[in-house]
Amino acid sequence: MFGLFRPRGFDALPTTFVDALRERVGERRLATLGVLGRDHGLFRQRFFHQPRAHFDDVDTQLRRLAATVAALADRLGQRQPAGRAGELYELALAIQPDLIEAHQGLAVLDSLQGRTSEAAGHARAALRALRGARRPGTDDELRAQAVLARVLAEAHLEERLGKEALARARDLAADHDLRGRAAALYAAAILEIADSGSPEAFTAYRRLFADRLVDAAHDRAGTPATPADGDDRTHPMARASAASSSDVLELLQYARALYPEHLDAWIFAATFRGRGVDMTTAMHRETAALAREALALLSRLQYGEDEVFTKDPSLLSSDRKQMRKRLEGLLRGSPTS
Repeated sequence: MFGLFRPRGFDALPTTFVDALRERVGERRLATLGVLGRDHGLFRQRFFHQPRAHFDDVDTQLRRLAATVAALADRLGQRQPAGRAGELYELALAIQPDLIEAHQGLAVLDSLQGRTSEAAGHARAALRALRGARRPGTDDELRAQAVLARVLAEAHLEERLGKEALARARDLAADHDLRGRAAALYAAAILEIADSGSPEAFTAYRRLFADRLVDAAHDRAGTPATPADGDDRTHPMARASAASSSDVLELLQYARALYPEHLDAWIFAATFRGRGVDMTTAMHRETAALAREALALLSRLQYGEDEVFTKDPSLLSSDRKQMRKRLEGLLRGSPTS
């Protein structure tokens, strides 16, 4: 009985099946699969110990072999993600190009190794296949969709901001944890990306990330993250002197780059930059440019443009006049205004 499960290679399988496999993957990949199979226990899997009659349905058995190879890659990836796992996933796709498990595995591996573009390609392929399944998703599939959607969301942010800038933004905002409603909104945005992959879903995720950066900037500056009664969210408090001005402004710069219609990011950048007493001409010019853009967005908000975003309720009412006067004051205080 034990002898039935000794390692067997492709020579133990029907010739018609091996010929079909060779036609799909080529001689070189078939040889590679044989080496990996011998070294990592592929030939010990039940697939290689089926009755020969099962191999009459060649297409079904090719799909089963691809799934077996992908499952082996999953196990290897847990121990050595940068090793043979990726090669095995690629071989699984060579056998069965639409195999969800292989695309999913490569999406995660590529993402971990910083190959964001490649990861996004595999994530899209896996999500298309999962969405196309005409049945309710299993718990494992739903979890996989969330993982793949995060890979796509990360690729979207990197495309807009760049790899190094995104890493820097995450580092600056690392101490600002998502809590409460913000965490729920993030989860909802990920689900929407998984369900539809629509441009609107990615825009919503990008705006949420930009808002997280704005809140992180307030944390560093010592200003309240959301305005309370009597609070002016944009005014740097006494604690701001202990904060790193460059970090605050850098966070706001990343937020504006990710979501240019984030009104709070422009207002806070203008008021924070313009708070100094010994400002250089260059600082005045920068403040004026920020204030000018903030005023333009304030006008767009007044006319009801949905893209403009703010969390300050006073800007959604007639109280916005006070902010407009303040921004206009920053313009008048600039030698270039």
